[in-house]
Formats: sequence, C-alpha cells, structure tokens
Amino acid sequence: MMKSDTTTQNNKIIAYLSKGNTITPMVALDIAGTFKLATRISEIIKKGYPIEKEWMITSSGKKVMSYRFPQEYLESLKKPVGQRIKTF
Repeated sequence: MMKSDTTTQNNKIIAYLSKGNTITPMVALDIAGTFKLATRISEIIKKGYPIEKEWMITSSGKKVMSYRFPQEYLESLKKPVGQRIKTF
C-alpha cells in the first residue's frame, strides 16, 4: 500500500524541520511539492509535534509565515529515545 501524498509531504516537512531548518511556503513547494504549508503544519501539530511560527519578510518584500521546531525540541532529538521531549 502506498502512502498518501499528504503523509509523504508531512514526512518531508518533518524531516526538513528536524535538521533545524525553518520552512516557508516557497521552501515547502520545493521540498515537499505542496502549496498548502499551513494545512500540512496543522496536521503535523495534531500529530503532537511542537511548532514555532513567525512572520518574516522575503527578499521581495512579501510577508510570509515561517515555521520551525523549537530549539529545545531539536536538542531533545539528540538524546536517547526515553529522554526526548514527548510529542505523541
């Protein structure tokens, strides 16, 4: 059975954020092939992942929402599974 497109997109976004990156709509289109970043982020939050949101201004002057994992969550990913921040 194949994964749904949204599951695949969410997994790509989670993997990208887990590397300490910040994601914006244009990045989401590039790495996950989705125009619906806010929807994907909402689904990721419902799965229990902590997300920080922040407005940013692009180089062209557009205001967009950016998303990232909190630093303390990223630090917990480096610990053994039993010592990580609980997300589920």
